[in-house]
Amino acid sequence: MQAATDKATISDAHGGAGGDRKAGAMTRLLLVLLAALTTACAAPSSMPPPAQRTVWLVRHGWHTGLVFRTADLPADSPLRLPRASHVEVGWGDRAYYMHPSPGIVLGLRALLWPTPGVLHLVALPAAPPTSLAGAEMATVGVTQEALERMHQRVLRSLTDAGLAQPLGPGLYGDSAFHASVDEFHALRTCNVWVAQLLREGGVRVRPAGAITAGALMRQVDAAPPAPLQPAPSK
Repeated sequence: MQAATDKATISDAHGGAGGDRKAGAMTRLLLVLLAALTTACAAPSSMPPPAQRTVWLVRHGWHTGLVFRTADLPADSPLRLPRASHVEVGWGDRAYYMHPSPGIVLGLRALLWPTPGVLHLVALPAAPPTSLAGAEMATVGVTQEALERMHQRVLRSLTDAGLAQPLGPGLYGDSAFHASVDEFHALRTCNVWVAQLLREGGVRVRPAGAITAGALMRQVDAAPPAPLQPAPSK
C-alpha cells in the first residue's frame, strides 16, 4: 500500500508540473493575442490626419476677399486664371463695387433693397504675403473636402451652370468682374458673403456678426481650428 501511495504521489506531482507549464503557455498565448488585438484597434488612430489646404482672408478697407492656391482647385475650374499661382475671390454689390468712385447714394441703394451682386476675381502671381504685401490678412487651414465645398459655393454664385460671365476689368492687378446670381442686401454684405464661404469650409464664424470687414477679421483670428468634417452652411 505504501508503494502504491508513493507512486500516486509522484504521478500527481508530475501531472501538476505539466499543468503549470500548460497554464503558463496558455497565458503567454492570450497575452500575445491581446497585444495583437490592441495594436489592430489602435492602428486607425495612428493614421495621419487629412491633408490641410491653406486659404487666406485678406482685408481691403471695407471689403474682404478669400485667396486660394490654383493648384488646389480642379483643373477645369474657372477660378484657375492664366498665369496665376493664386486667385483672390471677392464679392459685393454690382453697381457699388464696379464704380470707380461710388458715393453715398449707391451705398444706400445697395443696403435698402436687394441689388445684383458681382464677383471680383484677381490673378495673383504669388502667395498673398508676397503679392498683397501690406494688406491685413489671416491664414486659415481647411481640408481638401472643405476647400471643395468652398469652391462649389463660388461656382454656384457665378451662374446656375457655374460659368464665368465677365462684366469688365477689375480694381487692381490682373483682375475682372464677373456676374453673380447672389443678391446684395443689408443682411448679405460683402463680408457676410465671405463669412458664409468660410462656413462652407468648416471655419467657426458667425456670418450674421460679420457685417463689417473688421468684425470678420476678429472672428477668424479668434476662431478655433476648423473641424475635419465640415458641415455645409444652412
